[in-house]
Amino acid sequence: VSGEAYGISAFQRGTGALNITTDDVEGRQSAGIIAQVAGPVPINATLNGDTAGATSGMDETAFGSDVSVTNNGALSGGDFAFRSADADTGDVTFDNNGAVNGAVRFGTGDDSLTNEGTVQGDIAFRDGANVLTNNDTVNGAVSFGSGDDTVTNAGTLTGDLALGGGINSVSNSGSITGSVTSGACADAFSYDGTFASGGSDF
Repeated sequence: VSGEAYGISAFQRGTGALNITTDDVEGRQSAGIIAQVAGPVPINATLNGDTAGATSGMDETAFGSDVSVTNNGALSGGDFAFRSADADTGDVTFDNNGAVNGAVRFGTGDDSLTNEGTVQGDIAFRDGANVLTNNDTVNGAVSFGSGDDTVTNAGTLTGDLALGGGINSVSNSGSITGSVTSGACADAFSYDGTFASGGSDF
């Protein structure tokens, strides 16, 4: 599917879940996929092919509803690979089994990203209790807000890790090559992998 502006624009006004399963999708001027719901119903997206947009690969606006995204292909965008709206959002669960090329920005819920592939871009969580589990490669900075966040790294993190406020936990059995900075609260950091950085709080 290829569109001049966006590839797919899906808007659910009813009471059922918005379910999206795709192969190749392209938005030549805007997002590859725009997913919106007007009520408390979930968004479930499974991306199996190349999903690309001039501005973002996928935009979601859930207004308090939960969102589940599984990327099995290649997700990319000029500004963002994946972006949650600025408005109040529910919890976002993002599972990457393929390639994410571009920044990832989550909303205000308790969000999680599990990476079994490659992320080429910065990852920005906000003020929920967020979770990053990396078992492969993240080439980009990772930042968190004021919530109690958890990072488990068994792969490679090459960018800076900014934990923000809250009581945070980092467990590293892989490689972290950027700086790790903490907020004002007491955080926990354990590792038996490689930790090679300067300017860190641990």
